[in-house]
Amino acid sequence: MSVQINKQKVKRGALITLGSVLVVVIIGFLTYANFTYSKGYRNGMVIKISSKGMMFKTWEGQLNLGAYTNEGEGAPTTIWEFSVPSSNDQVLEDINTSIDNGKRVKLHYKEKLMTLPWRGDTKYLIYKVDILE
Repeated sequence: MSVQINKQKVKRGALITLGSVLVVVIIGFLTYANFTYSKGYRNGMVIKISSKGMMFKTWEGQLNLGAYTNEGEGAPTTIWEFSVPSSNDQVLEDINTSIDNGKRVKLHYKEKLMTLPWRGDTKYLIYKVDILE
């Protein structure tokens, strides 16, 4: 008895298996990349906001947390870097208003597990700004 292998069915089965594995890997990666690891807020003065990037332009900023220590001379500052999604114009407008008026802000953020080029240079994405008095 000889077993005859249908090469066309084997190729089709291999392509379906490979395609299925590829789809599962892509869905897994996108789920991992968009998972929110933590949410929170930080207070301080925004000292910088700039549009950066070669292919994907993103808004990157720095927040001076204003932390002081008793060590050494002067008052060292703590800088926290963040990204603003390009789709969130209201956040960018609020940050610019706070810079123009010299006001402290409370930046609400979502921390992602990884960075993506079109999302920004940092894992911290600002979604809301409260201007403090």
